[in-house]
Amino acid sequence: MDETKLLTEIVNKYGAKRISQETGVGLATIYRWLQPDSRVPGGSRNPLKWVTALIRCTKDLRVTEWMCMQQGGFFVANPKVIEHPQQPAVSCHNRIVAGLADMLKLIIEAAEDGRITAEEVESIRREWESLKSITEGFERDCERQDFEAVRQRITTREPL
Repeated sequence: MDETKLLTEIVNKYGAKRISQETGVGLATIYRWLQPDSRVPGGSRNPLKWVTALIRCTKDLRVTEWMCMQQGGFFVANPKVIEHPQQPAVSCHNRIVAGLADMLKLIIEAAEDGRITAEEVESIRREWESLKSITEGFERDCERQDFEAVRQRITTREPL
């Protein structure tokens, strides 16, 4: 969905006045955000377009991850599509289970001494994010009936 359309729907649903009061942004600025041109006079660019441009130019997903964490969630990137000719199904579920076992091993090793360091937390998070992405890729490849891509994705443990 286009950022302007999304923001327009949000403002229509919750009201510009309420959003203005709760965010400390003036009503005029909020209405300028709803203009379709991404660079409106006065420098009041739609914040959704601004954040999207920031992530696109830096290729740094930490902003997205941070925003998700602020809402109590986590960001999981959609996996890259692997283009392969259709081939017979390959049994991959054991590789997903092995990835889960690897992550659980990290958790157990980290917790053995009764404390978990920041480095251990980061390692566990990295493994978990990778496993979520691999599993999502597995699901998407299965939906497309692209079983060679399934095999390739699980074999290589393609990173985010």
